[in-house]
Amino acid sequence: MPDFAQDFAKMDRRAAMRNIGLLLGAVSMPTLANCVEAAQAPGALDEPRLKLLTAIADTIIPVTDTPGAVAAGVPRLLSGLLANWASAETRKELVGAIDAIGQLASAGSFADLPFAERTALLRAYDTAAIQYAPPRGPKLTGIAALLAGPPTANPAYLRLKSLIISLYYNSEIAMTQEIEYEHIPGRFEPSREITATTRPYAGVGGLY
Repeated sequence: MPDFAQDFAKMDRRAAMRNIGLLLGAVSMPTLANCVEAAQAPGALDEPRLKLLTAIADTIIPVTDTPGAVAAGVPRLLSGLLANWASAETRKELVGAIDAIGQLASAGSFADLPFAERTALLRAYDTAAIQYAPPRGPKLTGIAALLAGPPTANPAYLRLKSLIISLYYNSEIAMTQEIEYEHIPGRFEPSREITATTRPYAGVGGLY
């Protein structure tokens, strides 16, 4: 691999882990090794909550022509990161966001609903969550303000959703089976052969 590609891959990994760390409210940024350990270690969520998070992740990124978030191990990884890397405040906020979704079903648990019903409920919930709302709490500045974006009606849910998406798209499954190379306009001379199945991110050394 050319030196510039290795440098880019390292930079991209650092940026991805920094974003995940900020979403977790981590005091220090988790590394790839930390993520591997988190996926194998006991998590912060008990079995009912882990089942619920699994249903949420499957609804947000389901199986299509490629594996979804569950196959990528996102629920257990997120549970492990909550146990070992999230701040106490963030852990409470995200567990609360998970529990709130669990109560969307009019009867029973969200986790036990068929996929179509989960999707309909979460789509409406998502639409309401992204609506603008007056800022709550102290004013954010710097990177924290950029990460938070405009004040929304349900920032805890949006934080949970962002973590699920970030962890999925930095997984081996997403980088090697979902993301595809799209040729950019103009002259391009690759250092390696580009085919219809070439994956752009893992090809220069992805997270996993």
